[in-house]
Amino acid sequence: MFILILLLAIALGYGLVLVYVAYHRGRVAYSAKATRAEKNLRHVATLVTVVLTTFFLLGLHHWEVTSDGALMVLAAFMTVVLMLRSILVELGLRRVNPSDV
Repeated sequence: MFILILLLAIALGYGLVLVYVAYHRGRVAYSAKATRAEKNLRHVATLVTVVLTTFFLLGLHHWEVTSDGALMVLAAFMTVVLMLRSILVELGLRRVNPSDV
C-alpha cells in the first residue's frame, strides 16, 4: 500500500511539473474568463467521466478481463488525472491555440 501511495505522489508531482513547463512555454495560459459557473461545469464533466470510467473498469473486473492489480493501477491513474484536472480547473488554466498567440 505504501508503494502505491508513493507512486501516486510521484505521478502527481510529475504532472504538476508538466503543467508548470507547459505554462512557461506558453501552451497553457490563465484565463480571466473562468467564472465559478464554468469551473463548476468543468468539475461536473470531469466527475461524470471518472464515474463512467469507474463503472467500465468494474465491469471489466466483474467479467474477469482485468486482475486486481491492474484495477488498482488504473484506479490510481484515474485518481492522479482527477487531481490534476481539478487543479487546472481551479487555477483557470486553459490550452492556448498556437494560431492565437
